[in-house]
Amino acid sequence: AQLGVKPPDSPSKKDKELYSKLQGLSGKEFDNAYIVAMVKDHKQDSDDFKMEAQQSQNPAVQQAAQQGSQVIDQHLQMIDQIAESHNLMNSKGKLTASLK
Repeated sequence: AQLGVKPPDSPSKKDKELYSKLQGLSGKEFDNAYIVAMVKDHKQDSDDFKMEAQQSQNPAVQQAAQQGSQVIDQHLQMIDQIAESHNLMNSKGKLTASLK
């Protein structure tokens, strides 16, 4: 609110579609699809936060984006490790599975 940013009122279309896909899965299929989705989501969020930290003219936004980027990168590292342990990612960090 201090930065003039209004949170969304509801999930995005993309998030609703993911929710629907995941709802129809269970067990290992659900786990794998969720892991793949989280890897992709965290990578996108990381890129978005880093871009905002570099491009914003507002020092408060830059600082918030830098701090957020650090947290997201930690989470990305964790989900990458989980994906690799589930054989969904190779040792070079590339997903070997996709959402169906």
